[in-house]
Amino acid sequence: MTAPGGGLPTRAQILDFIASAGGKVGKREIARAFDVRGAHRAALRDMLRGMADEGLAPRRGRRGRGAPGAPPPVFV
Repeated sequence: MTAPGGGLPTRAQILDFIASAGGKVGKREIARAFDVRGAHRAALRDMLRGMADEGLAPRRGRRGRGAPGAPPPVFV
């Protein structure tokens, strides 16, 4: 998977990747999947932070992101 034009992936592409991965997905895995390098990594981090604030890609634990609306992997 590569981003169009070698830049950042779109929000829809990131959400599709998180949903298809199934488990915890962090910034590192997303950057590798879309071949994001250099200065684009900072922009990716900011994009993921914004998506988490909107509830689109909530954080799961210390590292990782989950699909929106999906239950946590372990709950009581």
